[in-house]
Amino acid sequence: MLLPPAKARVAGRGPVKDFWQAFIDTGVGGGRLITVEATRIDKNHIMEVGEFDIFDKGGKSLGAGKYVVSWVRQDGVWYLHRDIWNDGR
Repeated sequence: MLLPPAKARVAGRGPVKDFWQAFIDTGVGGGRLITVEATRIDKNHIMEVGEFDIFDKGGKSLGAGKYVVSWVRQDGVWYLHRDIWNDGR
């Protein structure tokens, strides 16, 4: 599930994939994720806090912000469970 700023909640594998594809299609050239903290809640759950930067195809900054991601392990594979972010640091 995605919880984007000023937008409706996005739930389910297909809608999440479509959300990120639409974002990429806007002309984003790349990005950087910086993990600030990762905390293991239990053997199947990790909370990650971090910062991000987004760039256009020429390397110009399109913005920066911070995020919290919940990771859940199912059948030995880690999946993004919840993702919430906002602009600015």
